[in-house]
Amino acid sequence: MQYKIIQRNNELWSAEFDIINDKDQVVGNISFNGNMGSVNGVFDIKYMNDHMSMIPTTIETAKEMAGRYVDFSSSGKIIKPYTIDYNGNSGIIFSHLTKTKSYLNIGNDPLNMYVIGFGKKGLCNPIYRGETCVGEIHKEVTVYDDLHEFSLCFPDYNIVPAQILLTCHSYVMHYYKPGKKITKGMSKNIYTTKDKELILKCKNSYYLND
Repeated sequence: MQYKIIQRNNELWSAEFDIINDKDQVVGNISFNGNMGSVNGVFDIKYMNDHMSMIPTTIETAKEMAGRYVDFSSSGKIIKPYTIDYNGNSGIIFSHLTKTKSYLNIGNDPLNMYVIGFGKKGLCNPIYRGETCVGEIHKEVTVYDDLHEFSLCFPDYNIVPAQILLTCHSYVMHYYKPGKKITKGMSKNIYTTKDKELILKCKNSYYLND
């Protein structure tokens, strides 16, 4: 099954997205609001009957909330930590120093997402619960007018909220350009992963079979 997150507008410090289901119906929306002089911002997310928010927080808070689930001695520096509110349940999300791995934990259910580039074919971001791949987020290389589109691939609808949160974090990590004018026309962002072990984490991806 596949959903899409499509960016509808892009201002200097804000953005709006629609969440589209596999029947091309809008089932939610995402509002992002940044601040002048900051590379972060606040996400407000509505999906079906769920309400989620993401707010920037400190590294100390991220370490405390991640607790025993992350070995910080080997994971490297924490980047862009955000606290999450998901229908009243708290959580944490952040990336690691290499920018190739993100961590999400809500209700003691830790997930890891990996950023894997297949050159001109695009990006595959597999999401793992332990050793099991529970979904993927795909992104094409080509972007028009700085409006980004993400595809959420999943076997179970229960993983969609986590995919939405990880997509939001990916946007602010890699694509948000605070205070910069929109790039009109077509642009490309090509990224290639050479680590074979990392590439194999995209177990369900069409990239590996093309």
